[in-house]
Amino acid sequence: MRRRPTKRFGIVFTILLLALLFLQPARDHWRAGRVLHDLSALPTTSPALTESNVSFGANVPARIYRLPSSPENAPSIVLVHGVHRLGIDEPRLVRFARTIAREGFTVMTPLVHELADYRVDASSIGTVEDAVHYLADASNVRKVGIIGFSFGGGVSLLAASTSRTRDSVSCVLSVGGHDDLRRVSTFFATDRAISPDRSNSFLKAHDYGPLVVAYARAEDFFPKEDAEKASGAIRLWLWEERDQARAQLRDLSPPSRAKLEKLFEHDIGPIREELVASIEKHAAEMARVSPHGHLSQISAHVFVLHGAGDSVIPATEAAWLESEVPRSSVGATLVSPALVHVELGEVNARDKWDLLHFFAGVIGSMRETA
Repeated sequence: MRRRPTKRFGIVFTILLLALLFLQPARDHWRAGRVLHDLSALPTTSPALTESNVSFGANVPARIYRLPSSPENAPSIVLVHGVHRLGIDEPRLVRFARTIAREGFTVMTPLVHELADYRVDASSIGTVEDAVHYLADASNVRKVGIIGFSFGGGVSLLAASTSRTRDSVSCVLSVGGHDDLRRVSTFFATDRAISPDRSNSFLKAHDYGPLVVAYARAEDFFPKEDAEKASGAIRLWLWEERDQARAQLRDLSPPSRAKLEKLFEHDIGPIREELVASIEKHAAEMARVSPHGHLSQISAHVFVLHGAGDSVIPATEAAWLESEVPRSSVGATLVSPALVHVELGEVNARDKWDLLHFFAGVIGSMRETA
């Protein structure tokens, strides 16, 4: 008779232990489901957020999103935008930041000037490092998470792997990010995506890729007297100010005008060899802003999400990233047909479950701020 309470206590303890083991993963899946729903549904009325404009480092602008009810030391995330002139005001980024903040995270979106100017530059890595330390101090946490979109994903991984920052990052999520900028740039010129097993797949690259390469290195494609004007015209075209971009053509020499007209028409045939030559010329610079070969010291959990049909940064880059990450830091990799570069498209039941489970793992890792 005396053993029954002990036995009963053992059963109750086991049930409680199992409940604790499965309760948090269930909560993470529930929160992941809400995130996916909010991102795929039409905007609706939601809990009010506090959105504060701040600056850090060398007077870099940023915005912080949080629920007024969130504790000061809530789990915190640095959200890095991709190559887009609107930077932290890009509507999809703002929506994502608000969606994550509503789940109780403090979210900071730093303006990465180079990415907002359609350039992937090594100085961007320092900006993300500074943002990590600023947010950790502001939130009074030891570690923060990083989510990076498109080329901001590769920059985020590099920032998380440096000796200055690696101990301050709990988790990194790269969404549609690159492993090797040289390889991706070559894809823009050749429509050829290379897998880690060296097999080739062919996919029509997004039309803006060659324009970005030519914009960043206008001096490689145009004579000195035309380079600055040509660069300005390409910038306007990337900004979708098409009439103004075409108006700039009249100030160029006839050969430069003809070349730029071809680029605007997405006909890269006449400059394909110049594109490849420019990429090879700047290979060393591209290596400095590529995670490839630079992730051996990363200690954060790494998650890689990529669209299966991504024509900006091909999905083969996800496999390369997965092969670069140390085994101890591997979180998960998901290549999904439901993702269109950095935003959700049509989601069927199977894709929805895969995304749900993937994001639940990310949320679980992002909570690790102690």
